Amino acid sequence: MIPKPVIVKWADITTYMIWNESEEQDMCVFETIGYLIEETDDYYKLCDTAPDIGQVTKYPKGCVKKITYLTPVNEVDW
Repeated sequence: MIPKPVIVKWADITTYMIWNESEEQDMCVFETIGYLIEETDDYYKLCDTAPDIGQVTKYPKGCVKKITYLTPVNEVDW
């Protein structure tokens, strides 16, 4: 079974240097498309290739702003 495709909107950790009077940085927010292969109390795990054979990334739930579940419009048999 192929996992559900999703878009995860997430905020990355941002740093800046105080000692050299750098300006405070805004949070960087990104959107990643992948297959949701696991959800725990702490994180979402996405894979970039189904079924679970590509790169896997864990997104801490505290960084995730939104998850959008995608629905295929057309299925193509190659």
